[in-house]
Amino acid sequence: MLTKSPILLTLLLCIFSFSANAYVLEGKIVSTSGSGIAYATINVQNTSLGTYSDINGEFALRLDAGTYELEIRSIGYQPIKRRITITGNTQNYKIAMETTASEIGEVVIGSDKAALTRKIMEKVKVKRQSNVDQINSSIVQVYAKYALIYGKENEVLGDTSNKYQSSDQPELIESYSQLFYTYPNNYKEIKLGYRDYRYTSSAMQGQASVSVSATIPGQRENAYGTTTYVSNGPNPFLFVLNKQTANFDLYQNSLYLPDLSQNPYVSPIGNSNFLVYNFMLVGSYFENDKKVLRIKVTPKNSNANAFSGHLLIEDESFALIGASLTVNPKALLFHNKFSFILQYQEVQGVFTLKSEEYTYHTKAESRKIAFGTSLLLYDSIEVNPEISPKFMRQGAIVYSDSALKKEQDYWSSVRPSNLKTKEIAFITQQDSARNYESSIEYLNQQDSIINHISIWDITLNGIQHINRPKGTSWFFGSALQSIRPFAVGGYRQALITSFTKEWTKANRLNLTGEINYGFRNKNIKGDLAAKYTYAPKKFGSFTVRGGDDYARLNDYESIEGTFSRSNYLQKFFYGIGAAYELTNGLMLKVDLDYASFRAINNIELAPWSEDLFGPLNIPKNFEGYNQLVASFLLTFVPYQKYELTEYKKIIMGSRWPEFNLRYKKGIKPFGNSDVNYDFVQLNVRKEVSLKSLGESKFEVFTGKFINSREIRLADKKFFRGSDAYFFSDPLRSFQLLGPTLITTNAFFQGHYLHQFNGALLNKVPFIKRLKLQSLGGAGILLLDDQNYRHTELYAGLARAFRIRSQLFKITGVYATSENSVTGLNSGFKIGLDFYNTYTKKWSY
Repeated sequence: MLTKSPILLTLLLCIFSFSANAYVLEGKIVSTSGSGIAYATINVQNTSLGTYSDINGEFALRLDAGTYELEIRSIGYQPIKRRITITGNTQNYKIAMETTASEIGEVVIGSDKAALTRKIMEKVKVKRQSNVDQINSSIVQVYAKYALIYGKENEVLGDTSNKYQSSDQPELIESYSQLFYTYPNNYKEIKLGYRDYRYTSSAMQGQASVSVSATIPGQRENAYGTTTYVSNGPNPFLFVLNKQTANFDLYQNSLYLPDLSQNPYVSPIGNSNFLVYNFMLVGSYFENDKKVLRIKVTPKNSNANAFSGHLLIEDESFALIGASLTVNPKALLFHNKFSFILQYQEVQGVFTLKSEEYTYHTKAESRKIAFGTSLLLYDSIEVNPEISPKFMRQGAIVYSDSALKKEQDYWSSVRPSNLKTKEIAFITQQDSARNYESSIEYLNQQDSIINHISIWDITLNGIQHINRPKGTSWFFGSALQSIRPFAVGGYRQALITSFTKEWTKANRLNLTGEINYGFRNKNIKGDLAAKYTYAPKKFGSFTVRGGDDYARLNDYESIEGTFSRSNYLQKFFYGIGAAYELTNGLMLKVDLDYASFRAINNIELAPWSEDLFGPLNIPKNFEGYNQLVASFLLTFVPYQKYELTEYKKIIMGSRWPEFNLRYKKGIKPFGNSDVNYDFVQLNVRKEVSLKSLGESKFEVFTGKFINSREIRLADKKFFRGSDAYFFSDPLRSFQLLGPTLITTNAFFQGHYLHQFNGALLNKVPFIKRLKLQSLGGAGILLLDDQNYRHTELYAGLARAFRIRSQLFKITGVYATSENSVTGLNSGFKIGLDFYNTYTKKWSY
């Protein structure tokens, strides 16, 4: 087991450059009391070189040998200049700054200078559009480094020498890629090398490597699978830049950055820059015999999705060649602070990114701070090469077969400059750890730690037993997970277990099962399922399942209806299924299931359920029946983007709508089946970004029983009943429908939701401080049954908040409806939404 080392600080915060002969300048920006100053800008005068101090005031910069003038600025401190000389050795400086009530030396701009600044920025806008028009495609080599450390606030923010030794679970990712671009916004990345340095520490001991996911009833389903929430999913604190979803290039008109905010950010050199920003010419200098103008940028609206800082403009061409900006903290969804520095270079007559550097921090749980840095360096840029559209469609992110197997010699050759001695020592230490951690001895040792059974495992977490050399894992539910106090018929005691086996090429076997006993009715129920994934890149799998249990009649019912016994029946079943992606974006799922349904009116119900639900608790009385049903689900997502690793494929979404076509066939008379019907349903869903006006979503369902000779209770089409005060998913249900509706005829169901994401209320004085967001939507339901019609409208307010690493949004709306049976209706609703850190989206 490795021990923690201060070498980590060097690796996490070092900044690379393109110069092969660069030397290291390290330092710390401090106040007169000696405490570190976070996010101070360190610029090399008369150049576009610079960096930020980290959250502790420390910085690292690579420079060629020579003498330089450093200019250091930070809000609330007097700007200072320091002359330094770089020789062949690492230089280390501590620079103190004095506080001031206002920025010293700032130029007061009169009407002439204000007019000059505006003329400059007008020409910059013209240059931006001209630059964009000249780039139809590009290929570039990208080196990227993403680092994250944790620590308690008094450790990370304080002036302590051992703060990184106390950091929990540090993370470092390093990659080298070839990035392809085609107009207007298509990117493809080939990962040539990828390394994830995990620092081994006692804080990481005992953590299970097996994820636990829970399927939420009623969530959107397609042939690729049902939406799940994963317990140990992606780390929301680590900012990994993905050009597919986030592009900070200021030459864009607007920046869509879902990692930071739901709304786009206006570029300071975009078409509407004068509506959002104030500009101030604060100085100039010469670099390579060219005059460079320094423009200060500040948002006009304190709540706007905007940046503040400085732009560097080349005087002759009026091209943006650098930027040092901070994101408005009020416009951040998750982070507490986020700053970045961009540098541009001229290639073949156009300006393209040379480097991107990001510094950010976020409050984590247990009074800890997650502090991160991200760095991207670009080289070997080719402008306007021929790139095949077919090539761009073959995976948005593709890992080469050897990307994860690159040795140290490869990384030494692709890194922009040589590492320091301590950095090399750290990498060597990690490589040695990798070799040891892949040994049977180490894996068995780690397995024994995880496999240790504690009282908390027995009572709360569940018992896990893994064997990593064999790729197997067992799980047994805890005492808390195994009790069923509110089950049908009263208390039931369950035994839950699962088994997983994964092979080296990601083929995977999953076995899940449960058996439970009801004390009131003295009966045994349970189910068992096995799924084998044989083609991970094509989502190819086989499934076998069976069981005897109490099942819900309608999986997506109102809250009251979900738990009342009128929504349950007894189901004995077994079935098989298969799934396979026919081609990218076209997925087929086939199931054949046999089931025997019986009413539960012959069992003894718990008294509490009768008292709680009243008439709703009376089980449905129907004649038992058998059914054999074949089901086909075809999902089509045009131009679907995906990430392709050596053995797996990860879906990344599409700009086009998603189409789901379902066909169910009740088969009679095989297996004494009592059903004979044919049901077809088409579902279309889409999300549309309206830029600064927010985001719209719609979902449509339409279908009918084209053969309805013999339809039994569980196979009819259900429409979720509305809850009294709860705002349910507005893209799947209605707010004022009343009781659940059932039909065997043709139907049309449509939903529309628009989230303004603060576009309206952020402009209202005083109210904008509350961080409220407005929303509105509509729904319609048409049934052939007596020409039934239900329409509704709703509007309301929402506010997002965070608990630890999870974002929530509480929503309140006022809804009104018109119904062909019940007439007009209205009422208030309140709901709770969840943010998915992987998709960067809310559930609705």
